[in-house]
Order: sequence, then C-alpha cells, then structure tokens
Amino acid sequence: MSLLYAALVFGLVGQCLADISSEYNHFVALDPSQKIKFYWTVDQAEESISFAVEAVTTGWIGLGFSPSTGRMKGADIVIGWVKDGKPYLTDRHGEGYSLPPLDDSQDYKLISGTEKDGKTTMKFSRKFDTCDNQDYKFEEGTTRVIFAYHEEDPTSDTNMKKHSDKGSRSILLLNFVKTSKPNPSWKKLELLMRNMTIPKLHTSYMCRPFRLPDFGGKKHIVRFEPVVQPGNEGFVHHFVINECKGKFPDQLLNYTGNCIDYANMPAEILNCKRGDIIYGWGVGAGPFVYPEHVGYPVGMNDSGSVLIVEIHYDNPKNVEGRLDSSGVRLYYTSDLRAYDAGTLSVGLGVSSWMVIPPNQDHWITTGYCRKECTQKTLESSPLPEKGIKIISSFLHTHLAGRAIWTQHVRDGVQLPDIARDNNYDFNFQEIQVHAKEIHFRPGDEMIQQCKYNTKDRTKTTFGGLSTSEEMCINFITYYPRLRLLNSCSSSNRPAVYKFVEKHFPSFKAYSHKYYNPLVAAKPNWTDEMANDLRNFLDKENMISDCMNKANRSNFAEVIDPKNLGNKVTFNKPYQPPPSTCDVNSSSTALRVSIIHLSLISIWTIWALGAGVLSL
Repeated sequence: MSLLYAALVFGLVGQCLADISSEYNHFVALDPSQKIKFYWTVDQAEESISFAVEAVTTGWIGLGFSPSTGRMKGADIVIGWVKDGKPYLTDRHGEGYSLPPLDDSQDYKLISGTEKDGKTTMKFSRKFDTCDNQDYKFEEGTTRVIFAYHEEDPTSDTNMKKHSDKGSRSILLLNFVKTSKPNPSWKKLELLMRNMTIPKLHTSYMCRPFRLPDFGGKKHIVRFEPVVQPGNEGFVHHFVINECKGKFPDQLLNYTGNCIDYANMPAEILNCKRGDIIYGWGVGAGPFVYPEHVGYPVGMNDSGSVLIVEIHYDNPKNVEGRLDSSGVRLYYTSDLRAYDAGTLSVGLGVSSWMVIPPNQDHWITTGYCRKECTQKTLESSPLPEKGIKIISSFLHTHLAGRAIWTQHVRDGVQLPDIARDNNYDFNFQEIQVHAKEIHFRPGDEMIQQCKYNTKDRTKTTFGGLSTSEEMCINFITYYPRLRLLNSCSSSNRPAVYKFVEKHFPSFKAYSHKYYNPLVAAKPNWTDEMANDLRNFLDKENMISDCMNKANRSNFAEVIDPKNLGNKVTFNKPYQPPPSTCDVNSSSTALRVSIIHLSLISIWTIWALGAGVLSL
C-alpha cells in the first residue's frame, strides 16, 4: 500500500500553535523528560477521539494502544511524519518486535502535521470502534499507550529506522469529565507537597496529611483539580485523597512518608487510609467536577477533619534530588446545592479470609451487595423515584489485580455494568466518571468481581491493606448522601473455612472473624488444593456484612448457616445492543444476497428466453 498523505496541503500543514493544549481536553507527558506529549478530546456524540502528539524530533513518531501488556505485539499503532512540508500518516498493527505492518484498512484520519523548531506535531482522529479487527476498540477503563520516535523520516512505508526512544504509559482514554472554568465566587484550598524529594526509585508512594480549616458551617466541595508542578508532569503519575474521620494528632500534620510502608507508618495515618476515597486523579485527566445539583459536604459534625494526599511518583531513570510540590486544589462554596454527595464502598470485605493461591493466571474473587442491605435505606431517599444516582466509580485492587468490574442486577435481570476495567493497572488509578448517571433503585443488587494473576508468586496472597495483599472494591460516588449507606460488602469465610477444615483440620480451632488460620498454616499449594478452594467458593453461601449479627468472638456463630445469605444471581444476562459493525455487516450481507438473487433471476429470464433453459 502506498504512503498515506494529504492530496492537498491546505488545512493539513497548518501554523504551529502557540499552545496546543488549548485545543484539547486532556494532556499527558508520555516520558519524564517531556520529549513526547500526548493530547486528546473525546466526542461522545460522534463516538470518536481527536488526538495530537508532539515530539522533539524531525523524524517519525509512533503511537500505539495496547490492550493490557504495554507491548507492541497486539497493539494498534499509528506512525506519522512530515517530509518536505507534507504530512504522512499510516495505520498499522503490531505483530512482534519489528516494523509494524500496514493495516488492510486505514482508519486513522489525518487532520494536520507540522514540523517546526525541532518538533513534529501530528493531529488525527479515529472512531471508538472502526469495525476493523486489526484496530483496538476504545472502551472505558485503562488503556496502555505506547510510543516511539526517531530523528529521521522513513524513506518508504516499509523502510524506517528503528526507534531511538520508546516507552509506555497507562491512561483513562475515555474520560467523560466535562471541562469548565471554576466559578469566581468559589473559594479554593490547596493541599500540596512542600519541596518533597522524589524518591530515587522507579515507583514510590508518598503521603501527607492536611487538616481542613474551620469552614464556619456546612459547605459543598464542588470541584477537585490536579496541581502538578511544572516540569514534573512526567514524574507525577497519580494520586488519591482519603477522608480521615475521628481524632488526629497535630504533631502528625508535618508527616510526609512512604504510603505503603505499613509496618512503620503511624497508626493514625494507616487508619486514615482505610477511610473513604473521595478523589482520585491519574495522568491525562483534568478536574473532577460535581454535577450542578451535587456537592461533597464538609464543615458538618460528622465530616472528616483531615484529608490524606497520596501521590504515586514514577521515576524509571532513578533521577536523584528532584523536588516536588504537587497536590490537589479543591473548590468549595457556601451556596449549597440540592444534594449532598456520598461514598459507597462495594465489594469483598478486607480481611485475611480473602485467599488467592500462588501461580494463578486467572483467579476470580467475588463480593456481593444484597438488596437486604440497602433496600430500607434506599427507600428513605428524597429522590422522587427513590434510590440513588451513581456519578462515578473508583475501582481498586492491589498489585495482582488485572481486571475489575461491578455488575448491576434488578429483579433477577442483569443490567449494563456499573463500571468495568478489563486492563486494570494498580500503578494507574483514577475515578471513572460515568457518561450518564446510573439509577440504583430499592431492591437493586451489585456483584463486585476482580481477576488476579499470581504467576510470579510462590506464597498465598491474603486480603489486606498492604500492596502485596489484595482488595476488591469499588468506591462509588453517589447522591443523595444517605446516612446508613457507606459500605455494602460480603465475606467468603464459610467457603475458606471449609477448605481449612479439609486440608488443615488442626488449624481450624484458631479461626476468628478477623483471622484466617491459613496465614499460620502457610500452605504449599497444589493444583488439587487450588481447585478445591475454587469449588468451595463457588458452592458455599456467603456472609453479608450488613446482615450477620453474630457474636464476633464466636466463630461457629459467625458461620452458622442461619447467619449466611445466598449469593446475588441473575437468570437473564444483559444483552448489549448490536454494534454498528454488526448492523453494517448484516446490511452488507443482505445487499450482497439481494444482488446475487437478482443476478440469478436475470440469468434465468435470459436463459428461458434464449431457449437455453426449459421448464
């Protein structure tokens, strides 16, 4: 296939923009040195994305979208350059660690290409779904963006020099946050690191607490936005904000330390990290803005007094002595909105009774939010139709997590997922803002599932707060805030206890609601044992945390069948609407069939008239 280039130069080789970021809603520096920058805007109505990539090179630029690995193989790749004033763009796919071949169908649309002051900028667009199996379908959840570039232009489609630099980064590509400027009447508060030295490590997590001011009564937080120190865009990867309730000593307000060093972390900081996650930001995202009728309440008696800012730094080249003062800026107002926002955590209860054997490439854990736990509270909602409206989701596992999703069930019928990330990356975490508010009605239920990979582990992975332990939770932001609706989870203690009873009977006496004796047993897992645990998890009932009123110290009472509940199930799976690809394929097939039948009819009529065919 010949090189793809613009037949007409006008409109394609435009002027170099003074500030390209003003054209796009999202931006990320793909490398710490900021030699390659990526911009994009999502058009939900047209189901398309407009892109721009700018690199410090006068040669070719390559950009790719990799489903989960962050590698070339299986990636959807676009390569562009500007030569002799003409922009070129080619749609390709990765088959290995060699020059990606051209796609049969060229689906990226070139908008413009410029080369100036040692930089090349390419602008292009593409549909979410091109109906091309050589392309990557853009979906909600994490996308691995890969990049590469070289100082020289290709001489042909099939002759270009190997990259001089490459890398990858995770982003939330389909980000539906509506961008707007803050209202001048809103007050702002900045929670920033103070010239903190970024650790000389590839990956690090640093925490700092901030005491909120005396707001003088109830206020609404209406906007969170990232504050990334200029020049550090390539180092600041993501951050999360935890709300800390209860007493917090003033002397710890000067604490800045490792967020995942649980053994040496002050207990008060650790307790705060167990609190609600009220904001999460990742590279490429903009501000989180509450709907005009919703605000997050502060300044009330039951409001948190301290917020913990946790920043993930990415320093793959182990740069030493880099200082950072990044953080978050929040806006609040005394002009209260119609509804308070709340946070609801849904999933599997965090305890050592969550068990994942080692050497597993596809282990699923499941937590349930049963209607018995929410119905009464949801019926007390001030909404005319009762229930709550879900604004966003913050899906959360630890290092072994590979995918995570939240299913929505109503009267035994599965509805569209509340949230899903098939390419989960612990080192990239961000709130998913839903394109439309999701109505969770009285009687509705949720199934929270996570997929894990422990092929690189030789020991059991238990549930817990450490990153080497695991979680399976969706922190949901919703309105209106309901007093008793902040957690809805379950536990699989009965199933794991059955496993202990079969394989480690001498340890079962040490079972406690919050302690799994498998921790002490230290199993040497076999395939048979892993299959046994999976079978117990599949068939045994679960403990619904809101319903089990057993004496915590009496484990036999905790797992008594009368205190257990059935799992959430559905008898009618969700059927997504047919994709435009299916519709177009059917239409094309129908047209071909009609043409084929028409030709047969014409030939039959001719043959009868010519005497070639007789009846």
